[in-house]
Amino acid sequence: MYAQFQPASRRDETVYRAGALAYLDAGPGAGLVPVKVVSIETAGSGNYATAGSVTVKVTASRGRYKRGEVISGERAWAVVPRPCAFIRGRFFKVSTLYRWE
Repeated sequence: MYAQFQPASRRDETVYRAGALAYLDAGPGAGLVPVKVVSIETAGSGNYATAGSVTVKVTASRGRYKRGEVISGERAWAVVPRPCAFIRGRFFKVSTLYRWE
């Protein structure tokens, strides 16, 4: 008997709030930028299809992002809680089972 695939549901997601340490997925050039979540304007999750808006403060300079810079209106799925990012050297994976509230 084969086990059926069970898609992740909201109950599998871990909830994070303002004040959490995270990474901003800044794309090519900067990679994962260390940030601290200042506030959450609109709740969202790690799923690309969800809306959400988060304000973050950069905690270390990477690429075009400078330490102390505050970025508002960032997409919720682009702000990854640190426990959900798996980094090995220059490579990383991101778990999308998180939610900002």
